[in-house]
Amino acid sequence: MFPYKENFKSAPENVASKWLCNACMQVDTQNHILTCSAYKELRVGKSLSSDQDVVNYYRKVLKIRTKLNIDQ
Repeated sequence: MFPYKENFKSAPENVASKWLCNACMQVDTQNHILTCSAYKELRVGKSLSSDQDVVNYYRKVLKIRTKLNIDQ
């Protein structure tokens, strides 16, 4: 399961942040991560209708978020 905030609604830190994305302040959902302005450079040249591109994109986003401790 991808660790976006809406996936863990009852976690106290997510409730406190009102489930907002740390990068752009929109509600942090699976769909939001596909369109988040903070990760737009990662989507350049990719097709979000391609499973392989989506998987590669999510891997890069997860790597960034883990490095910044956003999903910890």
